[in-house]
Amino acid sequence: MQNNLIGIVFSILAGFLMSIQGVFNTRCSEKIGLWETNIVVQITGFIFTLIILLIVGNGDFKKLHRSISSTCLVVLLAFSLFIL
Repeated sequence: MQNNLIGIVFSILAGFLMSIQGVFNTRCSEKIGLWETNIVVQITGFIFTLIILLIVGNGDFKKLHRSISSTCLVVLLAFSLFIL
């Protein structure tokens, strides 16, 4: 029951934050332009992701190279199928 409640709370929070982001994107893009707004949103998301990673991250970056080769193969395969 506890896990279901946490999932519901995070879902409501995500919906609320997505609504705020939609309003921000619309208003900001009217003022500074679409591409500039996208840059601001992407950089902000990257910074918050790094902060969250530093606070709660418990993975091991040394193991990243093992998954990169298989991930790249899957991405290249999907991209080539998309192009065809």
